[in-house]
Amino acid sequence: MWNLINLGYMPLKLVLGVSVYSLGFVGGITSAFKSFVRGEINELTTLIYEAREQAIAHIATDARNSGADLVVGIKTYVYQLGSGIIEFMAIGTAVKKLPGITTHSTTLIPQAVISDRDTFVNTAEGTLMTKLNQPS
Repeated sequence: MWNLINLGYMPLKLVLGVSVYSLGFVGGITSAFKSFVRGEINELTTLIYEAREQAIAHIATDARNSGADLVVGIKTYVYQLGSGIIEFMAIGTAVKKLPGITTHSTTLIPQAVISDRDTFVNTAEGTLMTKLNQPS
């Protein structure tokens, strides 16, 4: 965020886009048969790409409605919900360029450096009593 503010951009809000897609009955049968042989399952690939485009379109609409100029720091997550249904989620920060916005110093002080962590909270962690988003 320091770099963005140094360039004159102010964070406005967190934007979220979710898209849930289904293969449908015929697509599910087709992909099940294709899973027995080696190679790409085109139906699943197309499904994920379409879900991704929709989720990012939702983010763009949310940002535009907020008056933002850009969306930065987009993270994406894909979940299989079962029965040929997938959820694609994208999260980002909407920012707007504002006159007179800048940082107090021209350089970032070392104490300000932070490490990025997942912003998504997985509720399954509480149920399973284990950290699912941490490396083993």
